[in-house]
This record gives sequence, C-alpha cells and structure tokens, in this order.
Amino acid sequence: MSLSAWVMLALLAQTFIIRFVTRIPPAAVFVGVLTICLTFHLGPEAGLLAGFSNPSVLTIGTPFIVAAGMYSTGAVNRVVDQLIGPPKTLSVSARLAMNASPRRSDLHAPNGGGQLRSASRASTTESGARYSSAAIPSA
Repeated sequence: MSLSAWVMLALLAQTFIIRFVTRIPPAAVFVGVLTICLTFHLGPEAGLLAGFSNPSVLTIGTPFIVAAGMYSTGAVNRVVDQLIGPPKTLSVSARLAMNASPRRSDLHAPNGGGQLRSASRASTTESGARYSSAAIPSA
C-alpha cells in the first residue's frame, strides 16, 4: 500500500475516534477530514468530493435540518399539542411545568447533588402560622 493509502486509513480511524470520544459536531469532523485530504492531495479532488454530491447525503441530511428548525421555533410543541391535547389533570400539568424529574447531572454531582434541600425562605399565613416552601432539588 502507498503512503497516501496509509494516511487515509489513519484519518478514517481518527475520524471514528474523534466522533466517539469528543462532542465535536459531525459536520465539523467530516469537513475537517475533507480539508486535510484536499490539502495534502491524498486522492483526486473529484473522488474526494463525490461523496458530498451523492443524492442520498441530501436525502438523509435535509430532514435533520428541517427537524432542528421546527424544534427551535416551537412548531413541534404546537403539533404535539394539537395531536395529544393539553394535560387532563393538574398533577400532569405541574410535572410538565416544573420538570419534576431530576437532571442527570444532579444525580451524579460530586457534592451530593440529587439530595433535596429546603428553601431558606419561610412565609407567614394570615393567621400567623409559619410555613416554608416545599423542598426543591439542589442545583
């Protein structure tokens, strides 16, 4: 095998490692590898760019772009509200509004996150009885 073939094989392995280990977006990784290949002439330009002009790449990539746009504009919430409807009970509404489930980071925090702490503010009712607000998850 030639040197360029070994470099391409190393780049392929490095691409998989970067994708599995880091949080770099896939598009940045793939464009970076393409740039390296084009810069060091590791293959013919037409061959390197042929994969990006394949119609299946557009067929798979376009729904991701549309879904991201719908999610960021809130259109998904409107569609779901129309299909499922509003919550039927108060407890379901409260759970949705307050996001009752703990965050994963709270459960695995080194300082004992996930434990409940009491709110520091206490209030007084009209009759003079003191009460404190309910326990809230630690942040």
